[in-house]
Amino acid sequence: MQAIGISLSGIQSSLARFDASAARVANASVNPSAPDPALSNSPRQNVDIASEMIEQLTAKLTYDANLSVLKSADEMQQSLIRRWA
Repeated sequence: MQAIGISLSGIQSSLARFDASAARVANASVNPSAPDPALSNSPRQNVDIASEMIEQLTAKLTYDANLSVLKSADEMQQSLIRRWA
């Protein structure tokens, strides 16, 4: 079923969004004035914690929505299997 594949893709995307946001917050919280080695000794960018919180909440909501679709698709598939078995 396409719904299962699409929802799994959405779950992976949501997890990636959440992880990226959490990494930005964690890197900013460690020492905001220290240079980021990944950016070739340039200063770290300012991180807007409120925006990152919204990003994480949005990622959680999209994760939950995709998980709900996955559960529904699985239930429909199981129902079809039981009906034809």
